Amino acid sequence: MKLIYFILLIAIISGCISSKNQLDSSSKYDDALPMSPQLIFINYKAKKRNGSSIKIELINKIIVDGNLKKDDSRESISSEMNFKCMQLDENTTLVDSLYIPNPLIKDVEYINDDGLLSKKRIELDSTEFSVRLQLNPRTKFISLKTKNLTLSKISL
Repeated sequence: MKLIYFILLIAIISGCISSKNQLDSSSKYDDALPMSPQLIFINYKAKKRNGSSIKIELINKIIVDGNLKKDDSRESISSEMNFKCMQLDENTTLVDSLYIPNPLIKDVEYINDDGLLSKKRIELDSTEFSVRLQLNPRTKFISLKTKNLTLSKISL
């Protein structure tokens, strides 16, 4: 009877040891697994300065796991008024970019006194806006530019 208990005890102990070895060996390879896709949400505050210059302040940035939905209608129109949001690698080489309509310029449609639909452009002095990007694994910096002027550059 003692022999049965002894064999059972050894079987349980060896089972626990082999499970621990499997867990230890699998954790060694966790670093080799590819990173999950990530999104970055960046909130900015834009303020018009004297003349045509713009001051951009970072409010916050949030990085989460996930994918953007496939959308072919990404804003890709380059214009003097639009901002260009660029993902840069450690050597500040362009990885990806996206054009964003200038948040200080709003086009509003309304019905005028004649009952017709009219459009009016409103230029704001300051506003807050958000940028949502699929984060490239090589991205180390995110830069916001207009024309040839860098408005903001943040590191990740």
